[in-house]
Amino acid sequence: MGDYEGKTGNSPELAGQNRNSQGQPCPTGSSPERACPTENFRELAGRTEAMPDYEHQAKYYETDQMGIIHHSNYIRWMEEARMEYLSVIGFPMEKIEALGIVSPVVSVSCEYKRSTRLNERICIHVEIQSYNGVKLVLSYRMYEKESGELRALGTSSHCFTTRDGKLLSLKKKYPELHAALCGEEVQ
Repeated sequence: MGDYEGKTGNSPELAGQNRNSQGQPCPTGSSPERACPTENFRELAGRTEAMPDYEHQAKYYETDQMGIIHHSNYIRWMEEARMEYLSVIGFPMEKIEALGIVSPVVSVSCEYKRSTRLNERICIHVEIQSYNGVKLVLSYRMYEKESGELRALGTSSHCFTTRDGKLLSLKKKYPELHAALCGEEVQ
């Protein structure tokens, strides 16, 4: 169990903690101002606005017979959050695909911390864990909105290719998308 579990937004342990755009506490070790784990990444890139957490309300069809969200849905939620993240930085998937770029999932992992139930609102904090112009690794912190309880941690790795499957260097071929992923202002 993580060091964030069981703490609520009103608990003394979270006093003065960073909060997301909805005023909810960010899980331990994260900050709404950072898009990448590099210290002061967004500040160095000239962007200091908070990246909003993606929010998903658990649906009935996502539950199993015990009334608990089936484990496979967390991966879907991560993809939803990734799509929203790309939209927020100015490159929705439709725009990326219109450029002829494909971004296949290379790997995905999810570590389940606590069960999620029907109608709970899960906030997903997305951060760039690493990016080198060819490969993008995102991390996800999924927590219950009201209590702040950590529900799952995940990562997904993606590369960028042409439709023919040839690897692309975004820095060379698509500098605007590269700049957006680096947290830089896009002209």
